[in-house]
Amino acid sequence: MAVASVGAIGFVGLIVPHAARFVVGPRHRVLIPFAAIVGALFLVWTDALARVALAPREVPVGVVVARCWGWWGRTAPESPRS
Repeated sequence: MAVASVGAIGFVGLIVPHAARFVVGPRHRVLIPFAAIVGALFLVWTDALARVALAPREVPVGVVVARCWGWWGRTAPESPRS
C-alpha cells in the first residue's frame, strides 16, 4: 500500500534497511544510521543518473529506482534462516 501511494521513492525507505542488513548485520545501533546514509546516497545517485542519462531530457527518478532495485532483487543472496 505504501508503494502504491508514494511511488518508488517510498519503496527505497522500505527496502534499504533490508539491503543494509546484508552488509552490517542485525545490530540496530549501526544499522539505522547506515540505512539512512545508504538510502540518501542511493536517491542522490539515482536522481543524478536520471538527470544526465538521456540529456537534455530527464528520465523520471522512479524509473531509475525501479531498475536498480529490480536488478538487486534478482541478484541479492538469500538470507540465512536460523
